[in-house]
Amino acid sequence: MQFPFDILYYIFSFLKSNPESLIACSNAHPSFSPIAEKHLYYHITIQTSSGYRTSRYGYHLEPSQLLELLSESPQIANHVRVLQLTFSEDFSNRDMEKYEQIARILPLFPSVKCIMLRSLYSISWQTGLPQTLRMAVENCLRLPTMQEIHIGTAMIFPLSLLNKHADITCLSFSAHPQMPDRPDDTYPPLQLKSLIFECLHDEYHESISTWTKPHITTLRSLQCEYSSEQMILEFLDVCSGTLNNLDLEVRAPCEFIFLTFGTSTDLTTHPDGTCYYINSGRVSDANTPPEPLINLSSLRYLQHLTLRVLTYRDYDDNLADEDRPEYPQEFCVSCLPTAAKILKTASSSLQHLTIEILVDSYRVWHIIDFSPLSMLAEASSPFHHIDLYTMVPFVKIYPKLARYEGLKKLIKQGILIIHAEQTAPGISRFE
Repeated sequence: MQFPFDILYYIFSFLKSNPESLIACSNAHPSFSPIAEKHLYYHITIQTSSGYRTSRYGYHLEPSQLLELLSESPQIANHVRVLQLTFSEDFSNRDMEKYEQIARILPLFPSVKCIMLRSLYSISWQTGLPQTLRMAVENCLRLPTMQEIHIGTAMIFPLSLLNKHADITCLSFSAHPQMPDRPDDTYPPLQLKSLIFECLHDEYHESISTWTKPHITTLRSLQCEYSSEQMILEFLDVCSGTLNNLDLEVRAPCEFIFLTFGTSTDLTTHPDGTCYYINSGRVSDANTPPEPLINLSSLRYLQHLTLRVLTYRDYDDNLADEDRPEYPQEFCVSCLPTAAKILKTASSSLQHLTIEILVDSYRVWHIIDFSPLSMLAEASSPFHHIDLYTMVPFVKIYPKLARYEGLKKLIKQGILIIHAEQTAPGISRFE
């Protein structure tokens, strides 16, 4: 029996994250090859390193491998929609050949709709890459099919380059974007539908806010992580009339995080003598979290809300478990009360709620107070669906939630779904 093309295409779509299986399917039968290739080459990662994968996503190839593949099968260039460039070595003259090869490859892809720039080290777009490669990427951005650009944490990329590309509707950036000295009204603003940003603190507030606000007047989806609350407030004010999908990280008001991003004068000292960064400079008693600055009442069209609740983080993720210091309970601050207060401000249009409880240490899950979640059963506007994601095993999390009759009822009705030992998918997740 021969399956129709559409059914085979759908079946093979489940193998997108497994290039090895798609290659095996392609080799299994001549009729499978053109179908499997569409998925295999949909997302390509070109990396300058060899011997290991620098990302979970895409079919990973070195420039020389991809050039050889394209010379043998030029038709595969038409299948590429997502193109990721991962730079994993310091640029030097000895690496010039790899960068020149990438520059020759990029013009061969006529239908790319998403480009991702990622680096494993801090790299400046202007000085850290050769001009031929920069021009090839900028030409790629001019493709009529281009819709998305994602800029990784270590890539210092000038966002002003995007001013000329009005068709881009999805943008993500983090940590060190390079902002223009002054607003440029030469080109019409972007009509962004989706914006993701993370690790943007107060030192970037003014410049990022000035550049971003003209481009988000029609925004539909916003995802914010590790960022200035004031900047989030300004963005929500601009797009309050159009936003229907919000993904917001709620951090503990007294959460202590090892200083890895940017520079800050808001330092405190843990009893073990290590310095930590206090989020937003807002410190309070662990049992009395401050009133949240985020108010969702003006988002009258908000339908989907994701709250990522960061309850605890060890100061050094590289330490073995036995080497981690024993934190007193007051350092294990739950921000579920803060999340619950934010949730209460949501408008009646909210239909789908996702709560992700991020517990980085299994040793502290048992002291987290889940009682604020009981307000979900008392909400004036009933939810159609609530997803609760947590890395805590189901056998440990369910008894705690079942103590509350309202939550127990939501679970039995199938409204509250517990996704144990899983992380929430997010609006758009790219490495």
